[in-house]
This record gives sequence, C-alpha cells and structure tokens, in this order.
Amino acid sequence: MTDTAQERRALAGRLTQAGVLISSPWRAAVEAVPRELFLNPGVFLPAEGGRWHPVTAAGSDPATWVRIAYRDESLTTQLDGHLTADQVSSPVTGSPTSSSTTPVTVVDMLERLEVEDGHRVLEIGTGVRHEVAHCK
Repeated sequence: MTDTAQERRALAGRLTQAGVLISSPWRAAVEAVPRELFLNPGVFLPAEGGRWHPVTAAGSDPATWVRIAYRDESLTTQLDGHLTADQVSSPVTGSPTSSSTTPVTVVDMLERLEVEDGHRVLEIGTGVRHEVAHCK
C-alpha cells in the first residue's frame, strides 16, 4: 500500500484554507485516515457519452490511484444499486447509487456536529456507527 501521509496533510491544508477544517482533533483525523480505504474496490469516473469508466486500486498505477482518491470531489463507488468497479473492465452505462462524498462536505458536517468525548455518531448514509473519542 502506498504511503499517503503527504496527500492527507495536503488535503487537511486545503480544507483549512477553505475554512471548513477548524479544530485540531478533526485535522488530526483527516491527516490520519487514508481516504482510499473507503474507495475499495474502486470508483467510476465519468467517461465520454454518459458512460462510467471503472478504476480500481488493484488495477491502477499506485500514483494514479492516489491522485484519484484525493481529488476534491465526490467519487462514484456503485452504479444501479449493485455494480462496483471491480466487476467490469470497460466503460459502462448506469446511474450512480453510492459515492464517497467530497471531503469538504464531510468535514464541514463533522465540524458543525460539535461532537465531544463519549458521544456516538451514526452515519445514516452508510449505516456505519463511529465511536468518537478524543474530540472536543
């Protein structure tokens, strides 16, 4: 796995410059958590003619995958409720049904949440419960 510490620090810097990343605990989280882990098995990038080009970590040059993962945009992770990028090898048609939300949106929501130690956060979009610790 490629070390993305530099990209995570750069992302934190862009989010701070945008005025959404304010608190040091959330900055530490942005700098610590590799965004690419949430993109497995891959993403679909817009392609010509309204199609979607599948890109996977396993099938991509590591530097290319990192550039995609740290884009300041939402990344489509599923089409039509079932199709993931590892299931196809060429551009396909379909409607996005799942994505990794743009970092600026996620961090802005987290900052506004005013979470404190001991709080539990349920992210409804994915059904994943996060235990939040050391955030004030």
